[in-house]
Amino acid sequence: MSQMNHDNVDFTFEAVSRLRRILGEHERSGEPDSPFFAGIREALDELDAFADRGESSAA
Repeated sequence: MSQMNHDNVDFTFEAVSRLRRILGEHERSGEPDSPFFAGIREALDELDAFADRGESSAA
């Protein structure tokens, strides 16, 4: 069971990393956000805020 959870965490980190890379490439292109990219940006902002809250409560 622990290995499955570890695999899920690895998969999640890889997916988030890929989304950040895709968004970075889009930002460098200079094109306006489509709903797809706006959704990625919003989800990553929410994820970052969640992580920040978790770090501040652990301190």
